[in-house]
Amino acid sequence: MTLILCRICENNIPQWYFEKHNETCSETHRLEAEISECNESISELRNTIRDLATALDVRPPWLL
Repeated sequence: MTLILCRICENNIPQWYFEKHNETCSETHRLEAEISECNESISELRNTIRDLATALDVRPPWLL
């Protein structure tokens, strides 16, 4: 069985499955990057809310 190294996930994939793996791996990688960006945005928004609440001397229940 011939194995091909996937340049995205760095796993050895059987040649017969490589084309499908490449499509799936590429999409998975793209979605993971998008999720990471969303998490960063959420974190920034949470910090902004915390700063605003501190400035107003009010604490939202989810930040206690």
